[in-house]
Amino acid sequence: MNIRQVRKKSDLDKIQKALSLLNIDYATPQHAQNDFKNSEIRLYALIENNCPVAICSVVPDHIYNYLAIKRLVVLDTNNRGKGYAKKLISTVVKRQKERCGCTPWADNKPMQKLLKELGFVYQYTFNEVWTFWKQK
Repeated sequence: MNIRQVRKKSDLDKIQKALSLLNIDYATPQHAQNDFKNSEIRLYALIENNCPVAICSVVPDHIYNYLAIKRLVVLDTNNRGKGYAKKLISTVVKRQKERCGCTPWADNKPMQKLLKELGFVYQYTFNEVWTFWKQK
C-alpha cells in the first residue's frame, strides 16, 4: 500500500470509473479529471495492488490562505471503516508545506472525528451546513 499523487492517466481512468458507480455529488468523475489536469490542485490516491482504493484532492484556497483537503472518497463501499481514509489524509497532510484545512458537512461526524484524531481543530460552522477544521 502506498500513497502518491495521481499522475498516470490509467489511474485516473480507474478513479473515474469507481466514482461513476458511487454517484457522489461532491466527487464526480469530472471533479477527478479537473483535479488531475489543474496544475495547482494535487489529486492523491492510496494505492493497493496497483489499484486506487481511496482518493482526496489538495486545493489551494487563495482567499483564506490554506490548503483545502477536498473530495475524500473510499472508492469501494466495502472498504469503508478499514482506516484507508485516515492513512491517506494523515500522509497527505504531512507532505504539505502549508497548513491544511477541511470543510466537512456539519452532520458528517465520522469525518469530524477523523480530523480531530489527526490534530485538526474545529473553527466554526458556516451556512448552517459546513464546518471548518484547521491544523493546529
